[in-house]
Amino acid sequence: LLLIGIAFFYLFAGTLNIDDFVQQGITGPKGLVIAIFLIIVALLLELKPFPSNGWALDVYQSANPGISALISSGTATASLFLVYKLLPMSSLNWPLYLTILGVVTFVASNLLGISQKNANRLLGYSSVGQIGLLIAVLGLSPTLGEHFKFIFITLFISHFLAKAGLFWLSGIIKKSN
Repeated sequence: LLLIGIAFFYLFAGTLNIDDFVQQGITGPKGLVIAIFLIIVALLLELKPFPSNGWALDVYQSANPGISALISSGTATASLFLVYKLLPMSSLNWPLYLTILGVVTFVASNLLGISQKNANRLLGYSSVGQIGLLIAVLGLSPTLGEHFKFIFITLFISHFLAKAGLFWLSGIIKKSN
């Protein structure tokens, strides 16, 4: 989805630089709307929302804690930033869908994480839950108004630093329970 969306984005926009595209105020054909939709859907799936997060939890549990830290903090953070940049270009009403997806992911991941015995799997559920919270805040941006950026950036930084640190600490102590 991401590759097809990027190819169509370039075809219709003539650039891959999102900032240039936004500054030019390009309003393209319907194909551009489809390209942006494909990119946003692919990025949202990369953020591992509930219930499509099963593969990520297995990776968090079985991978080296340093790799889990990079996956949890780095890739999710980059994907979330891209979703934030692309949403204003979409003509769809994303806030409601993002809020629902984020709240369901946050609640379900934290409820399922309670029963975990493996530390890395528990941290994986926590990471998925935090990304769900960030997706919900992103969806609530019209409601939050001027406070949105402060709330979003604060949660964003805390997720990035906390999850990376916790995964690295789990590797340092070398305990799985």
